[in-house]
Amino acid sequence: MKQQFMLIMLFISTIIFSQQNVAQYYFPLQIGNCWQFTEGQNIYKESRIVCDSIMPNNKKYAKIEGVYLNGYYRTEGSKVYLYQSVLKNLETVFYDFSLSVGDTVSRIVYPGTTHIITVNSKGTMKILGQQYNYLRFFRDDVKSTADGYYYVVYGLGLVSYVGELMYYSCTGAIIDGKQYGVILNVTNPAYNIPLQHSLSQNYPNPFNLETTVEYTIPANVKGETTKVTLKVYDLLGREVATLVDEYKQAGNYRVTFNVKTPYMASLPSGVYFYRLRADSYSETKKLILMK
Repeated sequence: MKQQFMLIMLFISTIIFSQQNVAQYYFPLQIGNCWQFTEGQNIYKESRIVCDSIMPNNKKYAKIEGVYLNGYYRTEGSKVYLYQSVLKNLETVFYDFSLSVGDTVSRIVYPGTTHIITVNSKGTMKILGQQYNYLRFFRDDVKSTADGYYYVVYGLGLVSYVGELMYYSCTGAIIDGKQYGVILNVTNPAYNIPLQHSLSQNYPNPFNLETTVEYTIPANVKGETTKVTLKVYDLLGREVATLVDEYKQAGNYRVTFNVKTPYMASLPSGVYFYRLRADSYSETKKLILMK
């Protein structure tokens, strides 16, 4: 009986360990994910996953459009594949998180040159305010000096590139709906990091079942996160709902106040107030619920 118990525990431990390994090798390729990079002060460029595409090899890829990170990518286990139309519609392994330092990821023979990608280092690094596992891949352009190092983080993807011809790093990302770091409006090059707080009027207003509130948190002097709360109160000042209660990076945010849930179903029609607090900043606006 004891031996059977030990075998069962070993089996369960193996499953848990396998699940943890799969999780740590996650390379995000969900539509809507985006990365923002900078190559210098106030120079920001974006890469975004715009759609899924079935390529001529009958495999589905995430299409990434952008300056530094672009192309057709897919994942399988610990490997990340890049579709290469220039190589007669073949795909190549671009990253492989299962390898050790010194291992060769792939040898890609392009017309006129060859790229050899190897694992250069691995460990942990702090990026966008958090600690992550990473691998650094070295791309050796055999026939030129256009060599470079790609830093790829588990769960975030490509976060920086250091090469002889250029350098860029990730300043923010939106991965599976969650924001990391600072995301700026790069569609307007003149747009800078938010300089002041703001709380917008909810819309629609009046509302029936749900309404949206937008707000802005500026960057602080130390570049640290800011404790933000956004709460709803009735006319007597009693707290009705907490929409936000967490630390936030500088940026623009949107949250929904939903009264369809069983907890909020008994909330009567009337006038309510929502208040944003961030450090010493506080602003309150009125909203109207009409059922």
